[in-house]
Amino acid sequence: MNKPVNNKFEPISEYLLKIERNTENGWYEIEIGIPNNWKIKENDDIECMVMKELDFAKLIKMKPKHENVLIDDLLEFSKIVVETNKKIAEKEEKFIEEMKNKKVELENMFSEFYKKLEEEQEKAFEGVVNELGQDDDEDIVEKPKDNNISKNDKEKKEIENVNDFQDDEEISDK
Repeated sequence: MNKPVNNKFEPISEYLLKIERNTENGWYEIEIGIPNNWKIKENDDIECMVMKELDFAKLIKMKPKHENVLIDDLLEFSKIVVETNKKIAEKEEKFIEEMKNKKVELENMFSEFYKKLEEEQEKAFEGVVNELGQDDDEDIVEKPKDNNISKNDKEKKEIENVNDFQDDEEISDK
């Protein structure tokens, strides 16, 4: 059977560590444990102190700043802290998930773009190779004989031509 007093603790039950009465001041104080990355800020009525901080969590003590603050106010403030930080964490999780999805989408776009680019490059060069291969095969294979003559061969031929010319002149002189 659920008692009405337990209903007050339900929203913060997994974070609530201790409720104690400060007999010196006559008011109640609450200690809660929250994840280390959660934020908490005191207001004009409630003071919040970090009692202990670990790598993954921190212990927070909340107490009234004056005698008009009731335990119900502390519980409500704790509830607001928990609900607000849970909403922030959910938004952050959702954002991170969206970013992961967008990252995958961008990676796919990147991959697809470069795949198409590579295909276009291959097609473009295939056309050039095909054009060269079909139209210029004969020119590439059969070069004119003059182009095949080395420089030394050309010089020898010129010398022979000069010698032949000189021989022809000698004959005509005789």
